[in-house]
Amino acid sequence: MKKPYSVLLKLKTPFHWCYHCNVPVLDRVCSLCERDTLRIKITPPGDVYPVLYEKQRKEIRDILLRYFESIKDAEKFLPSKKMVFLNQISNVDAADEIIVDGQIIGHRIFDPIKRVWRFKPLLSGVAKIINERIGYYAIVSLPKIARRFIIHRTHMLEQNLPESRGEFVALQTKDGVFQGVGEVVRGKRIKVLKVWKSKKYIELPSCPSFQDVVRANLNRLVALEEEAVGFLQELKKKYPEKPLFVSFSGGKDSLVTLHLTLKALGRVPILFNDTGLELPGTREYVEKLSRDLGVELLIADAETAFFQYFKIFGPPARDYRWCCKVIKLAPISKVVNSLFPKGAISIVGVRRYESSARARSPRIWVNRWLPKLISASPIINWTALDVWMYICLKNLKVNPVYSMSFNRLGCWLCPACNIADFVKVKREFPKLWNRWEMKLDEWYACKGVLGLPKSLELWRWKRLPGNVVMFLKKHNLESSTGMFYRGIDIDLFISEVKRENNVVHIDGLLEPNDRFFTLLRTLGKVSVSRRGILIQQDFRVFVEKSGAFKLSTFSNALRKSLKLFVGVYLRSIHCVKCGLCTQLCPSSSITISKEGVIVDESCLHCSRCNDLCPLVEYVAGDYVDCIVPKLQSSISND
Repeated sequence: MKKPYSVLLKLKTPFHWCYHCNVPVLDRVCSLCERDTLRIKITPPGDVYPVLYEKQRKEIRDILLRYFESIKDAEKFLPSKKMVFLNQISNVDAADEIIVDGQIIGHRIFDPIKRVWRFKPLLSGVAKIINERIGYYAIVSLPKIARRFIIHRTHMLEQNLPESRGEFVALQTKDGVFQGVGEVVRGKRIKVLKVWKSKKYIELPSCPSFQDVVRANLNRLVALEEEAVGFLQELKKKYPEKPLFVSFSGGKDSLVTLHLTLKALGRVPILFNDTGLELPGTREYVEKLSRDLGVELLIADAETAFFQYFKIFGPPARDYRWCCKVIKLAPISKVVNSLFPKGAISIVGVRRYESSARARSPRIWVNRWLPKLISASPIINWTALDVWMYICLKNLKVNPVYSMSFNRLGCWLCPACNIADFVKVKREFPKLWNRWEMKLDEWYACKGVLGLPKSLELWRWKRLPGNVVMFLKKHNLESSTGMFYRGIDIDLFISEVKRENNVVHIDGLLEPNDRFFTLLRTLGKVSVSRRGILIQQDFRVFVEKSGAFKLSTFSNALRKSLKLFVGVYLRSIHCVKCGLCTQLCPSSSITISKEGVIVDESCLHCSRCNDLCPLVEYVAGDYVDCIVPKLQSSISND
């Protein structure tokens, strides 16, 4: 099975550099001087973005100052007037390639333990350090060095080493053939991390502005605009009866998408999903922009839903994204169904370079959760640099939050964020982050898992990925976090589990209620007797009026069957009233009351409502993931 990011590795940005103008160019020819450019090898997918704001520049300067420990050397390494471009790369937390003068000078890497950015010199940056004799370096007597090799003090002909372990050091062999980067280990020895044939740092004298970058890419930007406008106009012709709106998040991508849509189709409404977790000022920005542009603003407001239902679901995770359904899909579906009952087209700012899921996305698709909605992205093939250049070209008003050094907008506690993002939230909006930490403390205490390394924000995963586990082991930290049941306690007791041939029988007890018995009909055909209700579909369950139940299912369907049964029980008690279950019900059998979900007798027993319910998918799914291994173990022991 391919790793999720493997599809991103196949994306190759046409990232070139014009060494005459000293600017990045995303075409073969520079629009500014009309000269050919040279393609630069960067790490895929190569979604390069510029450092434009003062706080972003200060971050880079502070990283270099910590490394070089001298303002003079830091300025010598990277003059303050030089433009800097960053390319996000894979790491245990945030990390970027730093590109200056068309050369990779190193990586900035966020240390999730110390919560600071670190600088790691690479390639041309190592060459400059060695040539200028600044920063940390070592010239070794060996003719060749290799990865993982330990360089001892006796090997060093010349060096300037840091006092602390773990710092990065530029390396070069005595004959200058090989260069590399190493890490200081015990006894001021150096462990070699990477080696390459020596490079030179080419000092380009000019210091162009970002406006020069835009002018150098003008032909590309004009072509991108024409193509996107044509795409939108053809889309309207293809679906002439469908109303359109722009899904506007308040971020840079949706801003460009909005501008292109207005240019192509005239005024169309914009839909803003206020999740209740937007960075402060974002909603005000959206409201002002809609007034300035004279377009209708539709708001899908989740209000306080996230914190209201946190106690039921627990913290969201990258592999446990209940929040997306509750505070995004649910409010959006209500607005769409109310205003566009026959469906609509949503113009979105999705780009392939953003994630592996989006890299696989077609340009036009039907939303799985909102089947009446056709989504389309006019900027699917744009890079982040394209977006920022277009914003500069058209002088578009961006969200002021970007000036605080945020590279991405959206929910400020999204589990997809890095710790580096959370540090910015805590720095700029401490009250928000303190509220979240209090919620987490309550949850940790409730689950009895106090004392874990909170600073690493391990709540972001239900099951820790391999690189995080390795990182924790390397630093002798707890690695079992996230492997326990996250949701609210379920008042359900399993008394006996046994297997006969290939069928598993589970006996148990729960606290029944009226809605539970009506919801059972969503699972399959119903037979009612004096004792209770029998449900028969791919599995069989009999529930007595007292709450005693017996579930029988094939061994290979145990997880699915138990998840549906537990999910229906949860729906009867803890319905979050999101309304998603009403979307696809073919018989319109479902209504949402103040008490929760109600299913009437016209139910077709198709169970599609359970497939959409976040309680079934996440809370019941998580519960079953934890309990099924124990049940299977008890069967095996018997």
